[in-house]
Amino acid sequence: ATDMQRMARPGVAVAHCPRMLVRLGARVTPVHAMRAAGVRVGFGVDGGASNDAGSMLGELRLGLLMHRVAGGEGNVPWQQWLSPYDALTMATRGAAAILGRDDIGRIAPGLCADITGFDLSGVGYAGARTDWLAGLLVAGSENRAALTMVGGGLRVWRGQLVGEDEGRIRTRTDAATARLIEQAAAASGLDYRRMPAIA
Repeated sequence: ATDMQRMARPGVAVAHCPRMLVRLGARVTPVHAMRAAGVRVGFGVDGGASNDAGSMLGELRLGLLMHRVAGGEGNVPWQQWLSPYDALTMATRGAAAILGRDDIGRIAPGLCADITGFDLSGVGYAGARTDWLAGLLVAGSENRAALTMVGGGLRVWRGQLVGEDEGRIRTRTDAATARLIEQAAAASGLDYRRMPAIA
């Protein structure tokens, strides 16, 4: 609690990356307590070494639910739970403000036109139509955007990258991974392919 107060006074902000916490077995972040103390908290996606999925939607889904058990005792009062709207604003307007950006984080004339859309027509969203945002963040399991625009330019359409071959991206990434493993093995003398899988 003292640290939170120390962070809140000068406006220190936190990038909350829930999947990284789960993957590394770290303690659940008490997002509700941080926000109550005045700490600015935004959602983020950690790097590939401790995330793998790289999905902002996945982070929102996990963070929206995970913080409810902060401390592991399941004792966060429901009145302090994040709402889907809280999670969305933490990842958009709130995160933009933390970065000192006023040209992103909202859809409005004159801003960057960074827009993401999701297809909620699948059976995974059945029954979740009374609150579209809650349906997206609580009911669904698909993390892939149907539409993504960056600076007004189309990057994803109907769930597929525009102008990129995903097979080639995967092949290049697999080759880079193999090189990194070989270099690490040469430098350390360890055979990483034979190590127990903890990932």
